[in-house]
Amino acid sequence: MEVAASSSEPPTVEPSPTVLEGLGVDLDHLDWDYIAATYQRGLAAIVTLIMALVGLLQRLLQENQALREQNADLHHDLHRDSHNSSKPPSSDGYAKKPAKSRRRPSGRRLGA
Repeated sequence: MEVAASSSEPPTVEPSPTVLEGLGVDLDHLDWDYIAATYQRGLAAIVTLIMALVGLLQRLLQENQALREQNADLHHDLHRDSHNSSKPPSSDGYAKKPAKSRRRPSGRRLGA
């Protein structure tokens, strides 16, 4: 994690997977007391913590999006068979789709 050393402008934090570890922040113990202690250290400490959390949030959002896309691709591939792709019928496996009935309903009650 790199923090700008200039006191006139806010510090910038480069997001990285270990940005919170570099700050000594344990997410399991990120509570009121820790945030209050960070506040007591001053504006630079608060900005650094917020930037680290924003970096973590951005990384998690990107990972979430990638996982959603991967899930959609896998879901799409799961439902492919010889009817909706170029796969041969032998790759459909043993579970065949039930045949569609060609009978038309007569409109009469059942059993009558």
